[in-house]
Amino acid sequence: MENIVILGAGFGGLRAAMKLGRKTKWLTKRGYQVILIDKNPYHTYTPTLYEVATTSKETANYLDLKRVTTYPIAELLKGYNIQFRQDTVKNIDVRKGQIELEREGTLPYSQLIFALGAKINYFGIKGMEERCFTLKTLTDALAIRDAILDRIDTTKYDRDLNVVICGAGSTGVELTAELQEWFAELKKERGKCNIKTTLIDASPKILARLDGKVIRKAEKRLKKLGVNILTNSLVEKVAGDKITLKGDIRIRYDILIWTGGVEANPLTQTLPFRKTNSGVEVDKTLKAKLLNKRTKLKGEVYVIGDSAIFKDNRTRGSVPQLARPAISEGSIAASNIIKSIAGKTKKDFKPMDYPYIVPVGGKYAIVKLGPLVISGILGWILKGLIELNYLTSIMPPKRALKIWYAGLIMFMKNDRLG
Repeated sequence: MENIVILGAGFGGLRAAMKLGRKTKWLTKRGYQVILIDKNPYHTYTPTLYEVATTSKETANYLDLKRVTTYPIAELLKGYNIQFRQDTVKNIDVRKGQIELEREGTLPYSQLIFALGAKINYFGIKGMEERCFTLKTLTDALAIRDAILDRIDTTKYDRDLNVVICGAGSTGVELTAELQEWFAELKKERGKCNIKTTLIDASPKILARLDGKVIRKAEKRLKKLGVNILTNSLVEKVAGDKITLKGDIRIRYDILIWTGGVEANPLTQTLPFRKTNSGVEVDKTLKAKLLNKRTKLKGEVYVIGDSAIFKDNRTRGSVPQLARPAISEGSIAASNIIKSIAGKTKKDFKPMDYPYIVPVGGKYAIVKLGPLVISGILGWILKGLIELNYLTSIMPPKRALKIWYAGLIMFMKNDRLG
């Protein structure tokens, strides 16, 4: 049997696997099997991580949070004739068509979808990686929550507790706003100390790549919540309990969180493809572009999600590294593998003006749908419906509704109206 291998069970990888899974009878007759590989046994719904980081232990324990945020891959693939292997990728030899796995050794492939995502980029800021928290996994979110609660319990009454978030993209804004809401509740409950939240970014504006109306609404909301926003502020180094900004401006912190960006997965750096610090460049069919056209590959290689750089001619920029584009890319890559095997013309990936959501604390979210910008509680309701829609796309409706409702009730306990 020839192997169609998908590396990574994030939004794009899982969608590709499920699309190929619907064609496994057809593929098996032609001598192909589908294998999905991920280092974790579960798929993480990352848009809820900011809520996990601000959910008190009294509201939900670890198992409750894990249940509504991560979903076992083996269960998601029930009914699909797909092999799932929990393993870590050590190396890829695209000339030989082989993947080196930590546990299982060498795995050959004839078709490969690279969907391993990106890694955190600290931009060479001295001391940042050693002293900050990040928000990429469930473990990260719980670490932020536990560190904040620990600090609140140990901070002296005569000083403020300073929480600093570096990076005002979507993740930074969502987390900052929800933290501020949570801190207001903690202050009422514990009354021990005054908590100050500062959001820092090197760009002139928060949410730099998003629509201007979305930016203005988010900024207004953050200021209403009492967040201190510092833009045009480049972090140069972190030492002790202080970060130093350009101009020798120093800010003391108790909790430091980095949401400042990502860079290409290290595995891409050894591959003979055209690439940047952000990922691998792909063509219209999402196949990786060769650095040297004379290079001979054994098998096809597609790159999707955060690992892919696709130039959008409409915007003259790259397709954003968001869940919705990754899902679309996963569908196209899977379709093109089927078309390649069938000897048919491949489909082009056509970017669109993707809708997106920016939750900004409590029952308030900003939703961009084409030319429309919807904010407030209506945006928050739409956010919930979009989450339910995604869950029903990867699991049976009854189970999806159960998980969604459990998460809704749990996280609503965090949210205040206004």
